[in-house]
Formats: sequence, structure tokens, C-alpha cells
Amino acid sequence: MLRDGTVNASYNDDAIYTPGVMVFKDDNRMLLLPRDQWMKLDVITLPAPNLRPNPSNIWNPELSKLLTLTDDELFAIHKKRAKRLFEIAKVEKADVLILGAFGCGAFRNSPEVVARAYYEVVQEYRYDFKAIEFAVYCSKRDQKKNPTGNNYAVFQREYKKFRREKMFDSARAFLSEED
Repeated sequence: MLRDGTVNASYNDDAIYTPGVMVFKDDNRMLLLPRDQWMKLDVITLPAPNLRPNPSNIWNPELSKLLTLTDDELFAIHKKRAKRLFEIAKVEKADVLILGAFGCGAFRNSPEVVARAYYEVVQEYRYDFKAIEFAVYCSKRDQKKNPTGNNYAVFQREYKKFRREKMFDSARAFLSEED
């Protein structure tokens, strides 16, 4: 892609599966955890579109053109990549998935769009895993600065809205079967 000039800041749908990553620290301190708290986990890495005004950096100087996507285009990209992630996890026999706010930080993806895409895909795969969790970080500073628009608040709000819509759709389908 670099050689033929087709690379852009939406990147591609490639994924990297890394089994057996050793975790020996947590996010609360710089010290090593006690050895009996170390754990191994598998990591699936996928790119999110880079929507920064200047997406280039020292390693990717060719990405200097702003990427503009509609919400529908961004939704389609995230939904496709989410399905890829879930399929990889299923093939690798993962039992728990811990997901993040893909691209909603430095890459400036809309948390509303990303949350909606992932919540839709979760519905398709919810019975394939023991647990599917979203670990969406939000600092106290961000919570104070933007109490309703930070990633955590948006993911929580979108989840509640999604659950209401799906429950309503299920109830409507059930009622229509009764007719």
C-alpha cells in the first residue's frame, strides 16, 4: 500500500493476534505486581481510522491528508472491524472479551458512532463468549471538563439507548407473533 500510494488514514482491516501477553503491572502504579498476580492474556490489535486534522507523524509522513468520513462510513468501518475482531476471538476460543473505545481518543472517532457499531456486533456474538466488557477510560479531569460528552459517558448512554431499542424491537416482534 505504501509503494502504490493507496494508503490513507482509514488504514485497513488487517488484524494482529498476539497470544500469551504477560501482564505484570496495573494502571494504578509503576511498580510490578506481586508475581502471583501476573497473568497471561491474548491481544487482538486492529486499527481505527485516524481522523486527526493532520494524521501524519514521524513514522507515516505520507499520511498528511485529512481523512473525512461521514458517520455512516465510519460506522461501516467500525462494524466491519468489530466483526473481524469477534471472529478472530471466536476462532481462538476466547471466553472473555475486553474492548475499548476504539479510536475515540487521539484518533478523534465519534464515540457515539463507535459505541453503536460495537453494540450491534455484540448482539450477534453475545452467546459465543462468557463475558464481553467495555473498558472505557475517562480521567477525573475529563469527567469534570465534559461530564456528558466524555467517552465513558457516551458509551454508557449509547449502551442504555441500544438496550432500550433492542428490547422494544424484541417485544414488538413477540407481540406481532401473537396476532
